[in-house]
Order: sequence, then C-alpha cells, then structure tokens
Amino acid sequence: MRGLQNFQNMTRMDLSVCESLTKTPDLSRIPNLEWLDFADCTYLVEVHASVGSLNKLEHLSFARCTKLTSLPTSLKFRCLKFLAVEGCLRLQNLPEIEFERECLRKLSLAYTDIIELPLFIGHLSGLEVLDLRGCKNLVHLPTGILRFRHLNTLVLAGCSKLVFIPNILKDDCCSIDLPELVYLDLQNYHLPDPDIMMSFNHYFTLQRLNISGSDVIRLPERLKKFDELRTLELKNCKKLQEIPALPPKIKVVNATGCMSDGLKIPHFFKSQPRDPRWTKLAQNSNGGIYLAHSSLAGTKFQQ
Repeated sequence: MRGLQNFQNMTRMDLSVCESLTKTPDLSRIPNLEWLDFADCTYLVEVHASVGSLNKLEHLSFARCTKLTSLPTSLKFRCLKFLAVEGCLRLQNLPEIEFERECLRKLSLAYTDIIELPLFIGHLSGLEVLDLRGCKNLVHLPTGILRFRHLNTLVLAGCSKLVFIPNILKDDCCSIDLPELVYLDLQNYHLPDPDIMMSFNHYFTLQRLNISGSDVIRLPERLKKFDELRTLELKNCKKLQEIPALPPKIKVVNATGCMSDGLKIPHFFKSQPRDPRWTKLAQNSNGGIYLAHSSLAGTKFQQ
C-alpha cells in the first residue's frame, strides 16, 4: 500500500475482509489513527511494527486472521481501549505489550491457540471484559486478573485445561475479588468443587452465571447469597443431582439436557404451590427441565 503519507489526518482505517492482504502496511505516517481493523483478513501473516507506535489508537482488531501466528515483539499503547485477536487459530503467544495507563477496557483472545498469557495482562486493572472462550490449551491465568476492580464480564467457556481457580484457593493470601462482576461464563470448565464459586468476595453483583456442560454434582447451598443473580445456566450438566435454594431475584434456571431422574429441585417448586414465583415451562425430550420465573412465562427461550 503506497502513498499513506498523504493521509496524516486519517483517524479510522478499516481493512477487514481484505483476503489478499498478507502484510499490514507501515502506518508510521498516519499518527492520528484511532480505529484500525484487520478482521477476517484470512491470509494475513505479518503485522508491521509501526502498529505499536500509534499513540492515539483506541481500537485494534485482528479477529479471525486465521493464518496469523504472531504479533510484533515491541508494542506500546497510550489510549488503546479494545484489542481483539479472537479466532486467530494459530496464535500461540502474545508479546509483552506496554500500556502507559489503565486504558484497555476489552480484551478478546477467544479461540486462539494461546498456552500461557503474558504477565502484562495481570496488570490491566481497568479491564472490563476479558473473553478467553475456546482457549483449549490455556492452563493458567495471572493471579492479578482475579482482583480486577472494574471487570464485569469474564468468559472462560471451553477452557478445558484451565486450573487457575483450584490453584488460587490453595493460597490463603489470594482471593477472588471482582466487585463489579456481572457475567461469569464457566461453560465446559472443570469444576472439581462447586464451592470455589463461593470464594468470590463480592459475589452479590453477579447477574448471570453459566456452568453448562460442567461435571458439577450439586450446587452449593450458599448460591442463594448471589443476591443479584437473574440467570443460571446448567445445560447438559449430566452429573447434576441437586439444585438447592436459589437467590431471591432469579428469573431463569436452564437445566435442559440434565438427567432429570432423581434430580432434586428447589423445595418450594415441587411442594409449595402457594409460592407464585415459579412456573415449569417444559419437560423436554433430552430429559432435562427448564424453569423460569413466572414473570417470563409465555416467553420463548432458545435451547
């Protein structure tokens, strides 16, 4: 790409779905870029180092660049708020990226081949959304992530090798302190002990919890302390034997695909018809049950 020196005032560059692009251009002559998108450039294999010198850049995406295996080793951002490399199936490592202030708000590494996260991620204290779904080879997370004061969404679905929670709980000096967490997705995550969820110091903010596909047998009684929880996803928890007392504001409990024979459900649901809050919407062919708050009765839910 030639003649980029003529675009010094350009603030947005969208080169997404440029299937013939194999290398990003030298962007050093476009210092005012704020938005840079290379998503779905499926033949992109090399990223020019100049991308790390864009001091005004706020949005950077390499999403679904399926042939991309690495990023430049030296990256420094002052204003970056959004970074996405999701779907970069061959990306195994991230370089150490320097952020001059707590600017990054959303980081998506979903469906990459990353094995270990770099240390800088544990210092992104301004992060609000961290999406690691489908990182099947990821084993550990930096402990700092578990004390991010502004994190509201943590997605670990499909991280089948991740063992960070049990390791943290063995150290009394470490705790899970996410005071603004609203959505936690542990779908298809190994939960050897469901009580690990009770290690959250500020679990009263959680509104949606997904542990579908896990091997959990019984949910902890203290789940009812999740005062703001509205949605509990338990789909295909084949070993689930009991759903205990539920939080007061719960609206949806989806247990489709669970083995319903012998499954114990909340006492008020089956033996206290005077409690008007709950309606059994369906007994499905998969042998699961779907419960919903009566205020949602008549609504069609995707299963």
